[in-house]
Amino acid sequence: MSSLSFCINNLKDDYEFIDYYVYLLFLEEESEIKLKRSPNIHRPRDIVLKKIANLNEIWFRRNYRITRTRFYSIVDQLKTITSHNHHMAIVSSGSIVDPIYIIRLAITLRYLAGGSYLDICFGYEISSSSFFKIIYDVMAFITNTMNNISFPLDNVNELQILENEFSSICNGTFRGTVAAGDGVVFKMKKPNRAEVNDNVASFYSRKGYYAYGLQAFCSAKCRFLNISMKTCGSTHDGTSYILSDLSKAIRDNRLRAYF
Repeated sequence: MSSLSFCINNLKDDYEFIDYYVYLLFLEEESEIKLKRSPNIHRPRDIVLKKIANLNEIWFRRNYRITRTRFYSIVDQLKTITSHNHHMAIVSSGSIVDPIYIIRLAITLRYLAGGSYLDICFGYEISSSSFFKIIYDVMAFITNTMNNISFPLDNVNELQILENEFSSICNGTFRGTVAAGDGVVFKMKKPNRAEVNDNVASFYSRKGYYAYGLQAFCSAKCRFLNISMKTCGSTHDGTSYILSDLSKAIRDNRLRAYF
């Protein structure tokens, strides 16, 4: 006779022991269960690669916000600094997964373009547990190796090209303009005092949440020329600009008077 059957036969009228019955039932069933590793899910990533390759130019830019040529040039740069065990990839998921190449770059750019992580996981055949690691890895690479944001303060030819681009889209109304800037705040969790030198309140923005600030300038073709992240979420855009390196350079007369 099992321990559960014994209890039921001897204590069936004592309802105060009902929780004890349930507990014993759990122990008895648990002892018979052998935990098994979940089987590998073979994800058809070759189909994902074909879907990316078959996008026409318009839809490619709508999905990833860059041209196909630029996309694959980034892929080539990623390949030079990453390594991957293709055999283990096949054993694990049934197909070779480019570590931070085509699929991972596509996932990251689609997310940055506004895609939902749930839809991306479903459409690109990845697990939700892998999603943010992929985003982090690709963003770390971009941050650490692609130093392509710079304001050509000392290059008159580059400044003239930037000025011509703005002039062409405003019919010459704003001659001398080489960049347009604005500020934005990004929502964050409430920081602890140690993280912000005991100045938690300064990170609470007028939008009603804690945030850190970013100010950016871009060209007429929406190419970033300068970014500054020196201020917290409650800082006015004007103050953020004054504290930026670009503002200091302009005050030091490094930008020609015409621009």
